Amino acid sequence: MDINLIAGVHLSTATILALFILFMKLETIFLKRLAIAAATLFLAPQVIAFAAVSMGELAVSAIEIITLSQGALSSMAAISYGIMAGVMLNYIKIYLINAFRKMRGQPEPLNPSSES
Repeated sequence: MDINLIAGVHLSTATILALFILFMKLETIFLKRLAIAAATLFLAPQVIAFAAVSMGELAVSAIEIITLSQGALSSMAAISYGIMAGVMLNYIKIYLINAFRKMRGQPEPLNPSSES
């Protein structure tokens, strides 16, 4: 199968996941936990690949995983890309909502993600 097709499928999955996270109303503390989980999910395939290469079981490099051209490990990386992008977009959304509320003179809610 073509490597570019595989990478394209992974990126489209990451984009859909990022948009789902963007459209959800999430609390800030949950977004922080989700960001930590995404960073862990990004590092997990790197550690697996490093350990497998060290034992001589796999012939894969970190670049193949990061560029989403290496199968299952790249799937984990693509999911982490989508989660990271969704969390960043959600933080930007919360910041813009609070900025417009300040401009209009409305008080900020205690929890920025609980807007009506």
